[in-house]
Amino acid sequence: VLQLKQNQLNEVLAKINVLDVLYKNTVKERERLQQEKEKTEQRLKRAADLIAAFKDEEHRWGRQLTHINRQAQVVLGDTVLASACILYSGAYSQAYRGELITRWLEICERHKLKHRPKWTLQPTVTEPVELREWQLMGLPADEFTSDSAVIARLSPKWPLCIDPHFQALRWIQQVFQGRAQITK
Repeated sequence: VLQLKQNQLNEVLAKINVLDVLYKNTVKERERLQQEKEKTEQRLKRAADLIAAFKDEEHRWGRQLTHINRQAQVVLGDTVLASACILYSGAYSQAYRGELITRWLEICERHKLKHRPKWTLQPTVTEPVELREWQLMGLPADEFTSDSAVIARLSPKWPLCIDPHFQALRWIQQVFQGRAQITK
């Protein structure tokens, strides 16, 4: 009888061991699934944040696309005007440059060549940051001087500077740093 009871006890202990192993495995699986759930929740939250950020970007990209499309419509006319201004107006006074630009604008209108309204040279060929750097190097901030600087920088011709106050000389020396030949 004792042997029988011990066999039954061993069977019960074996079942308990099996159930204990099964319980431990189930607890480990539950912990793994809990961690996976937390990771997935974090990923979902990050994805929602990213989607919200892209919604904001979508509006910005839309505005930027509209701006680029407007620029694309006038790029040819702006480029023609800038090229003419850089190549042909450098040696002239402010008043005569204005007359030339007015004539060129009329020619563009006649040939249906679109350009920016109130066209000026500076925004067409330079960035505001570059102009600001030039001003920090001593270039006066007026439009005529800035246009002259743009023309001097981009023209394939040698610029003639009538510079009684040596402002252009200082600016040229800083911008071109030894690459410019200056004749007095």
